Amino acid sequence: MVAREMGVPVVNFEDAVEVPVPEGKIFRKIEVAREVIEADVVINLPKLKTHDVMPLTLAVKNIFGCIVGRNKARWHVQAGHDVGYFARMLVELHAFVNPALNIMDGIVGMEGNGPRNGDPRQIGLILASPDAVALDRVVQEILGLEGMLTTSIGGEIGLGESELSRIECRGERLEEVKIDGFKIPIRTPQKQILGKTLRWLLKDSFTYRPVIDHRLCSLCGVCLEACPLDIISYKPSGKEKLVQIDYQRCIHCFCCQENCTEGAISARQGWLGSMLSKLGLS
Repeated sequence: MVAREMGVPVVNFEDAVEVPVPEGKIFRKIEVAREVIEADVVINLPKLKTHDVMPLTLAVKNIFGCIVGRNKARWHVQAGHDVGYFARMLVELHAFVNPALNIMDGIVGMEGNGPRNGDPRQIGLILASPDAVALDRVVQEILGLEGMLTTSIGGEIGLGESELSRIECRGERLEEVKIDGFKIPIRTPQKQILGKTLRWLLKDSFTYRPVIDHRLCSLCGVCLEACPLDIISYKPSGKEKLVQIDYQRCIHCFCCQENCTEGAISARQGWLGSMLSKLGLS
């Protein structure tokens, strides 16, 4: 509505252009929206919110929006269960697009079951920087969170500054705007309670997976279209039908949850991971 009032055209990214990425380690070539390639300047406008995979959508992650349509799903398939691979891809994509400025809307953020079904959280901040990594690192400090892979990888490859002590903050003092108890959708155990071999054998007991609440499901079919592997289908249930997920083939990309308009899909951890979390051991 604001864009319309100001006479600014809104363009959907529909036409992908393949371009080479000579210095990429994940990318050798990439398909991004033609409008991004042809733009004189790119300004990145992320919203501060949670995300099941990363676990936050901040400045670096937001550039994933330059990938057109179902091409996003293809990257989820290639990343599979390797969140580090996916994070590296996001960092290299951000380096390629190279936005001139990142402006983050943190007035009302989202916590909990993001990116679609989380809860509003009043934060009251707008943050901006030409350095997306530094911006994301400052947001982590405000929220009291650690371990963002896109921030650490971005610092390692020289995309931006990831050390808080070397970041100059202007405006509000960080200690005065910190948020307590910000909830993120933690998907994996944080401590190595079990050995790698045993953890692999019990991976289904640890891993978060999408779960459908059939009471909320309207059978709209959006999740079927969003699934990059086409492993979501309808199954008969008496005189009705239900949506089912083939968990044996699921890569836990959570595209179904992200696109569900009814809030009927949530992330639920396996029984062993959930038990260890309750005991404070994960």
